[in-house]
Amino acid sequence: MTLTPDLKNMVSPEMAEHLDVAAKQIWYWRRHLDCFIVDYLKLPLYDLQRLIIRQIGNCEDVNLALLRGFGKTYMLALATAGLCLLYPGSPVIVVSNTAAQANLLLQKLQNEIIPASPALAAEIDYSPKHGIKINSNGRSYIYFKGGSRIQACVLGRDGSSSLGLRGKIVVVDESKLVASSIINTVMRPIVSF
Repeated sequence: MTLTPDLKNMVSPEMAEHLDVAAKQIWYWRRHLDCFIVDYLKLPLYDLQRLIIRQIGNCEDVNLALLRGFGKTYMLALATAGLCLLYPGSPVIVVSNTAAQANLLLQKLQNEIIPASPALAAEIDYSPKHGIKINSNGRSYIYFKGGSRIQACVLGRDGSSSLGLRGKIVVVDESKLVASSIINTVMRPIVSF
């Protein structure tokens, strides 16, 4: 990845060299999401967690079926936060059948992950309009300084409460409880904007 000639003319030669190095580092982290979490966010991962998070970062469609207590919510929270940082301006939608389930990922970020990572805490947009807001109605969000956000929504019985949402990434928590017709007619169009 190199800088365009127009961008190189806007900055000093020394700055252009640093930007080129930064662009290569970001390219690497986008393909190795687990390395970004360990190296930049300074959060430890087990080898299997690294493998799963790298898969999440590189695949279009990932289905996880893991044992209870394995850390699925933790891994998804890390992966979505990492993707929000590496792809500025990315809306991430987390949907589930209940508000409590939809909010779990954001609560995990707010209560465990952000306090453990000063680098991640520095990326949260705490302005009055944005910040972190977790509601019992399932309309919760975390905004990042780069313009990305993670938004939790209740899917509801027929998916109608999620109609009209737009996101680059959709996480369907407990997807085994969601009818495939809802995933195909409501969830897939969310990422088609």
